[in-house]
Amino acid sequence: MRSTASPLFILVLLILVQICVGLRLPPQINSLSSGHHLEEGQNLIISPASAVLSLVALYLCSSGKLNEQLRNLLWLSESENDVRDTFKSILHDHTNRGFELLLANKIYLSSAHPVLPSFRELLTSTLNANVDNIDFKDSEAATDNINQWVALQTKNKVLNLIQNVPPKTAFIFVNALHLRATWDQPFNRNRTSEKKFHMTHTKTVNVNMMHLEAEVPYGHLSAIEAEVLQLRFRNSCLSMYILLPDRLEDLQKLVKRMSQFDAMSLPKHLVNTRMSITIPKFNIDSSHNLIPPLASLGLTDIFVSHRYPKLTSSTVPIKVDQIHQKAVIKVNEIGVEASAATGIVTKHPVAIECKKFFVANRPFAFYIQDKNIVYFHGFVQGFPTRNGHSSQTTEELRRKNSLLKAAGDND
Repeated sequence: MRSTASPLFILVLLILVQICVGLRLPPQINSLSSGHHLEEGQNLIISPASAVLSLVALYLCSSGKLNEQLRNLLWLSESENDVRDTFKSILHDHTNRGFELLLANKIYLSSAHPVLPSFRELLTSTLNANVDNIDFKDSEAATDNINQWVALQTKNKVLNLIQNVPPKTAFIFVNALHLRATWDQPFNRNRTSEKKFHMTHTKTVNVNMMHLEAEVPYGHLSAIEAEVLQLRFRNSCLSMYILLPDRLEDLQKLVKRMSQFDAMSLPKHLVNTRMSITIPKFNIDSSHNLIPPLASLGLTDIFVSHRYPKLTSSTVPIKVDQIHQKAVIKVNEIGVEASAATGIVTKHPVAIECKKFFVANRPFAFYIQDKNIVYFHGFVQGFPTRNGHSSQTTEELRRKNSLLKAAGDND
């Protein structure tokens, strides 16, 4: 399933930047939660971890008003040394997490602006990122160069991140993240079967649904009016959280409620419960240029040309042309493979003996996160048609069943 960015992306990106770096949302940003709608059938995935690292890289090389806007958006310390130490620590903690994680960030700067060795060293030591000069005048070669690097970093899961680099490009940020993790309790392939997924009240599609019976953390959060299920990954603190709205049409409302809710606190609201779990297998592929939504969040100077004395010896003003992200996720019986170039439960966390049913047969949201970082967040609303057959409305299904019944009566 391929997705393109929508106005909702502005809100979602911000929520995720907030929870990724463990900060509260600035009040002026909460106002963005009104008026944004996820289009019917649209699926979306973004990687806040990857996006934040690109923004921090931009913060490290910027100065003046843009630097201040970035610091305010991310609620970073005024001490640049504190920022460096924080992200050094975060990246160092990724070395032994019990799952495969490849995280790479890179700045491509026009060859007309030589990179200062001091900034190259700073970027490497702080974010384990690279900065290279590249000849953007040869648009085709530059595009191929960037796409090959992203493909290599994501084991060929993210391809063709950049479609075409304009020859006059000066500055591009690219981030890539690849994650592969195995369910702690895998789904039984033999129990996967085709069932209906209700995209809307009148539109359904047949999809492959996975099934698992297990004791897992679960809860109903009244503050966001949704069921929440936690599925852990093997030998790690990483989990997928699935948020299933109480009503079919409430995914958009869930997004708004989540803007006032700390997603990192989800585990403490869940109770170990015997569950019968049914969720669909799915793939999502989303591409985004982060600059337009970031500008809407207050980074107005991102469109303005600046000198970057920390980055280059050139005194010619330049501006960031693109900050690209492409995220891909595949969820199946074994686990997850993903890439990217409040409510109170009154019970204590002890196992509930009665079995509950969790059936994700309607649009839902999900997070993949550990104790500190949200790696991926997305929405599943629809599925592609299969074998050339379109999804069917309730009326179409009624007519089809009537015809089949009539044919049977005539036999």
